[in-house]
Amino acid sequence: ASSTGVITTAVTSSLNPSIYGDTVTLSISVTSSVGIQPTGTVSVVDGANNLGTLTLNASGNASITIPVFTAGTHNIVVTYSGDSNYGN
Repeated sequence: ASSTGVITTAVTSSLNPSIYGDTVTLSISVTSSVGIQPTGTVSVVDGANNLGTLTLNASGNASITIPVFTAGTHNIVVTYSGDSNYGN
């Protein structure tokens, strides 16, 4: 049975702002309002650029290191895939 809990994703950057040439690590956290830890994967995109699909650890966290971001503003979007508890 799927939970009706609210899933929250959060993204933090190791450098914000960063400058061209910096290596940036994005840390992702997925939590639930009902206390059942989400499992599975998250997809990370920067505009139209797919940065990767990451597997959440037992705490619902994942990270990805970007060697060099292009200059300018980046719109990072993280999408949680769901699991047997949360609609997958």
